[in-house]
Amino acid sequence: MLFNVVLETLIRRSHVETQGMILDKCSKIMAYADDVVITGRKLQHVEEIFASLFKQTNKMGLEINEKNTEFMIVSQKHYNISEYVKLGTYNLK
Repeated sequence: MLFNVVLETLIRRSHVETQGMILDKCSKIMAYADDVVITGRKLQHVEEIFASLFKQTNKMGLEINEKNTEFMIVSQKHYNISEYVKLGTYNLK
């Protein structure tokens, strides 16, 4: 329960849109229990949300678990990216 309160605070302080659907937005963040999903129309949008969330987690003394953090592209286009994507100091698979 305490973690959920802290997570809610982190998301609110990151000033990321949490309401509505991604159809009419550039980015969105969703959370359930200890899982967080960041969606964006462009990698830049995801990077911005991740950076904002990262900044807020550091302020509260929390860390993002790089081993349990994954990156997925869902698109009709084919993207030629390496096995890992770098967001901030994190290499995400």
